[in-house]
Amino acid sequence: MAVLFLVLAIGQLFSQTVLQKETSESTLLIGIYGGIATGFHLNFVIFLPYLIFTGIAISGFSFRQLLLALIGFFLPLLLVLVFFFWNNGHSETLQILPEIFTYKKIQLSTLASWMILAGFPLILALVGYFYSAVLRGSTINQQKQRQLIILWLVFFL
Repeated sequence: MAVLFLVLAIGQLFSQTVLQKETSESTLLIGIYGGIATGFHLNFVIFLPYLIFTGIAISGFSFRQLLLALIGFFLPLLLVLVFFFWNNGHSETLQILPEIFTYKKIQLSTLASWMILAGFPLILALVGYFYSAVLRGSTINQQKQRQLIILWLVFFL
């Protein structure tokens, strides 16, 4: 479920590059979708630095848009905390939150087997990226969207 909302947020970031104007609705939706994804799986808080960096560097967020996206990001998380507070689970929730990133990792397969599985799609993606970037002309919007995708890969690998 969390990945679905991250894909919706990336779609809103794409629309920010196409529209080239300040739209409060899509900026707020970027934050809300990222916050909902974090609410489903708290490790997706890693989306917040990606949102800030790409918003400023690629989409050209103003200070007002940046604050709007941050408020949209933290609003669903605040609603989750209010829900647990109303159900008398806030003390347990506040004890669990610092332990999010300290769970025991279980290795089911080796790194070499993952590299073999990921090798072919990664090679196809790189060939497609360089084919479209080098051999074909592209517009500014397409270049910005390629930058968003490359930064997505960098942040989430």
